[in-house]
Amino acid sequence: ELVLQRPIERKLAAQWADTPNVVLSDTDNPSPFFTTRRQVCVDNDNAAIGRLAAEFFVRRNFSHLAYVQTIQQRSWSDARASAFCEAAHAHGCQSSVYETPERRFRGWGQEERRLAAWLRSLAKPCGLLAANDFRALHVLRVAALAGIDVPGQLSVLGVDNNDLFCEFSQPDLSSIEPEFEHC
Repeated sequence: ELVLQRPIERKLAAQWADTPNVVLSDTDNPSPFFTTRRQVCVDNDNAAIGRLAAEFFVRRNFSHLAYVQTIQQRSWSDARASAFCEAAHAHGCQSSVYETPERRFRGWGQEERRLAAWLRSLAKPCGLLAANDFRALHVLRVAALAGIDVPGQLSVLGVDNNDLFCEFSQPDLSSIEPEFEHC
């Protein structure tokens, strides 16, 4: 049985009880409101995004590629990472993945120190795919604090093509735009 905690969810569920719904969600655990029998979930082809990014860097002659996971472990980020690394290896490139720590997130300071050390350890030049644009901005910030030249030593690519993030980042952020309209 569907258990709805918030009053708005109960109200909407009652109003839309017989209405099929389509869920466009970036979370692995959508609200219980969206877990009905009359549901269709639409998601991006995350493996295709990973492969596309690896091929982007290969065409630009990078032989060292890296992927940065989201802060919280997500299946869509894992799918992107896996396909990215498989495509990199298929083209004879080395790849590395920055994974979210198993323990709970303890704050940006600790995360930035850990990420900075990992970024410094990468072979350069390196093509790096971040799980999304927000994470790509975080990588750009940490790279600057760590004294890593972007895009000279590290070329960063995001996902989602968020205009605000891409246009106002320093340096400019390139990003893959999923087919939101097609979905």
